[in-house]
Amino acid sequence: DSVSLLRIINTPTRGIGASTIEKIRDAAYVNGVSEWDIIANGEAYAYKLSPALTEFKNIMQKLIDKAKEIPMHYKLSDICISILNDTQYKKSLEDENSIESRGRIENIDAFVNSIFEYEHLHPQATLDEFLQDISLLTPADETNGTIQDAVTLMTVHNAKGLEFPVVFLTGMEEGLFPHANSSDTEDGIEEERRLCYVGMTRAKDRLFLTGAEIRRSWGTVKNQEASRFIDELPSQLCEFKSYHSSYDSWDTPSSSSFNTFNARSRKNGNSLQSVITGSRFRVHQRVKHPSYGIGIVTTIQGTGDNVKLTIQFVNGFTKTFLERYTPLEPIS
Repeated sequence: DSVSLLRIINTPTRGIGASTIEKIRDAAYVNGVSEWDIIANGEAYAYKLSPALTEFKNIMQKLIDKAKEIPMHYKLSDICISILNDTQYKKSLEDENSIESRGRIENIDAFVNSIFEYEHLHPQATLDEFLQDISLLTPADETNGTIQDAVTLMTVHNAKGLEFPVVFLTGMEEGLFPHANSSDTEDGIEEERRLCYVGMTRAKDRLFLTGAEIRRSWGTVKNQEASRFIDELPSQLCEFKSYHSSYDSWDTPSSSSFNTFNARSRKNGNSLQSVITGSRFRVHQRVKHPSYGIGIVTTIQGTGDNVKLTIQFVNGFTKTFLERYTPLEPIS
C-alpha cells in the first residue's frame, strides 16, 4: 500500500528526497495508479527514475520475486534475512548506535527468532499464512481495565512504584539481564543490578526468576549462562527447579550452567557454578594470582580435580589454569 511504501522508500537514507517523493505522488495521481506502479513501470508513464529510485526498485522487485517462491525454493527466514541484508536497515540502526536504535534492533532480533520458531512448527508455511497467524496474536480491542483476573506484562522500568502478589522476571541470563550492552563496565553492571532489585521487590508474596538453558537466535541454538544476579541471591531463600520444553526435536548443544542444578542441594554460600563444577570460585568473581595480579573469572569448566578456570587479568592477559594447582585468592 502507498502508506507503507512511503514509510520505507528512504529508510534507511538512500538519497530519495521529499521533492522526488512529491513528483512520484503527482505522477501517480495524474495517471490514476499507485506510487509503486510509477516506480516499477516508470517508462510506461513517461517517468524517468533517478539512480537511487532504480536501486530501490531493484531491491523491492527482488524481494517480491523471492516471496512468491515460498516455500518451494525459499523459506520464510530466507526472505526475512534478505530484507535485512538487501535494505541494510539493521546495519543503519547499528551505525546509529543510539538507545532508540538499539531497542529497534532488539525488536528485529525478536521478530527474526519468531520466524524461525514458526518455521520449526510449520515447515511449509507461506508468507501470507505467517502474517495471518501473527495478526491473530494481537488483541483487536483494548480491555480498558475491565478484565481483573489477568497477567500484566510490562518492563521493569514501567513497574517502578507498583506491587503485585506474584511477579515473574524472565530472561535471567547473561546477555539479557544483565544486558550485553551493559556488561563491559562496572557502572553498567551496577545499573543492571539496581534494575534487577527493582523488579524483584515488586513482588509482595512470591517471586519467580526464570531463564532458558538454550535459546534459538537467528536459527542457531545456543547455550545460555545463568544470570550472575541469580548467583548473588542467598541460597537458603531460594528454591530451584528445572523444566523441559516441548521443543525436544531441537539440536541442542551440550549442557549449560542451567543444567540440572536443582538436582543437587545447594549449601549456604555456594554459587550455582560451585554446585555444578565443584569449584570454590564462581564466574565473574574477582581473584588475585601471585604472578599475574588481579583478574576476573570468565569461565569454569570441568568437575572435581579437573576444574579449569579461565581468568581475564587487568593487564590484558587471559589465562586458563587447573584450579587445584593454582594459588588463587578470592577478592571480595
